[in-house]
Amino acid sequence: MSQLKTISQLTIVMLLGILLAGCIQTSSEPEIVATRLVEAPRPPQSFDLQAGAAVYAQWCVQCHGTEGRGDGETAAAFTCRLPNFPERLASTTISNWFNTVQNGNGGEPSCLMPPWSQRLNTEQMWDVSAYISSLSYDETLLARGQSLAEAAKSGESSFDFSNTRWQSDTSDAAILTGLNGNQFQGYIFSADMTDEDKQAIILYIRSQVYDAYPVEVAVATTPVTTEEPSDAAAVTEEPADLAITPFPLGTAESAPPASSTFTLTGTVINGTEGGTISADLTLRLRVVALNANDQPETVYEAETNPGDGGTFAFADVPRADRALASLETDYAGIRQFAPQFAPASVETDTYTLEFPIYETTTDSGVVTISYMEMLIDAVTAENASLTFHTYEVTNTSDRVFIGTDGRTVELRLPADILSPEVDAFGNFEGRFTLEQDGDTFVVVDSAPLFPGTTRIGATYGKEYDASMEMTQTFNYPVQEIGVFVSQTRGLELKSDQLTRREDINFNDIVYSGYGLPDLSGLPAGSTLTFRVSDGPNATASSTTTSDSEGESFLQENVTLILGLGILLIVAGGMFMFYDLQKTRLMAQQSGRHPTPTTPKEIVAQIAELDAAYEAGEVDKETYEAERETLKSALRRQME
Repeated sequence: MSQLKTISQLTIVMLLGILLAGCIQTSSEPEIVATRLVEAPRPPQSFDLQAGAAVYAQWCVQCHGTEGRGDGETAAAFTCRLPNFPERLASTTISNWFNTVQNGNGGEPSCLMPPWSQRLNTEQMWDVSAYISSLSYDETLLARGQSLAEAAKSGESSFDFSNTRWQSDTSDAAILTGLNGNQFQGYIFSADMTDEDKQAIILYIRSQVYDAYPVEVAVATTPVTTEEPSDAAAVTEEPADLAITPFPLGTAESAPPASSTFTLTGTVINGTEGGTISADLTLRLRVVALNANDQPETVYEAETNPGDGGTFAFADVPRADRALASLETDYAGIRQFAPQFAPASVETDTYTLEFPIYETTTDSGVVTISYMEMLIDAVTAENASLTFHTYEVTNTSDRVFIGTDGRTVELRLPADILSPEVDAFGNFEGRFTLEQDGDTFVVVDSAPLFPGTTRIGATYGKEYDASMEMTQTFNYPVQEIGVFVSQTRGLELKSDQLTRREDINFNDIVYSGYGLPDLSGLPAGSTLTFRVSDGPNATASSTTTSDSEGESFLQENVTLILGLGILLIVAGGMFMFYDLQKTRLMAQQSGRHPTPTTPKEIVAQIAELDAAYEAGEVDKETYEAERETLKSALRRQME
């Protein structure tokens, strides 16, 4: 599939997503809107790691590599950094991995992992997720962990580590916290345990839900299949360009199905322990398609109430081309959604969908920052720094966190930053506000936080004159941190709280990695402080930033900055590229240079001007004058 066709399909999804998302409002709650990842269904009684390894070998190892370090044979073809799984395993749950496998990552076409729910059945997705979570374990520690755990037993009644639901929703970092605080009923662990002892116990605890351990992975040569998949077709041959295949929408060239309609069946389940399903619950199904003029229109709309056991059915649903189907209900004061899907992709007479709904809570204690990442670049010569800051915020409970007074998650950004902008993977207009508390900006979310993980990103500048100090306070516990500073630029990081980690390469810029020294994380109310400064190679690096010496700091980072404009609406695979398209199309409005209003827009114009000059479209005198004007505007924006 060509990238142009991919972007075209994604644009279709964007338009449909805007229409569907625009109708999200309840009569009982004022404009509290939920757009969320499709939540993981209940896990099986155990995980088959060997089956998971086979799936990984067939479909994952080519990109992610045998050890999950993002160094597979095809990794070099991506413009983004593929995740290094071992760096993330401590803070990431099996359910987090399942959600990514099921829903995809929502990336741009050149870095898109598609949803695999159309290709793998639920058992396969759980098994490969469990296998990924086991990649960092040292099998030689298993017997040691068993011995230590058995020695720690203090009575007959003990914590049930064989509960796969608990195992799926609990990270290694959370287990470590439980070990350190002796929080597992029936066990008293020694305070003298070494870090290796704790790792051994964690491995033993995990092994209680594995069918077998250890396993080995090798690149498979034939497709993985299941004899009788319970909820999806068996895996078939991999299509070309799978790495950039978006959520399937169907095309005008698709072969006509045997029937023009199908029946949607499924079950509403209450994902909150002790929750029930009311027969008065109203389920609404809408199918929105693009017409011949590429305008969205509703082609199907129906309502029903769940029957015994929460079952439901919608008959005569059209297999509309270029369409999305959305099933929703108003429950517990908010609008909740089932996984969305493309009717044109349904190949059977019946399509089955599980619809999880949840009770709500106002207890902020359910919120955890499972991972925080910062990419930092700075140049003394231009007195500027740029930080891309990402939070993965996890609701660890089985209830929707709705906060109070329309405020849910509140994230404090580092102190003394300039011109912050919020980019949310799951954003809709008006969802976020930026408030200032003294020298600190606070990102305030208004959307309910469903069980599972959501991502929130921010970009900002900060004055940089050979060094800068970053100080940040956390409202919630933090499980893992990754801070990356440009090694290519010659930057160094010093902190009593962070230790050296693996380097990464992003957009041909090498970043030195730093993280927390152990799995214990940081408690709520903690403050992280570190200093970024020019290293011994910074002078040579900075001299390359002058206009006459090639690409500047701003031009080199324009791909990163443009990428931050990508907004993702995820409700079963809706991808939104409005900000990216807006930024790239700015130059087509009002001539080559429209009036910039934000630092990101100014940077985009500088990059466009540099490209025009290199192509011979602008003479040197004009180029230097316009570039200086833009740089002056950028400085004013950041003052």
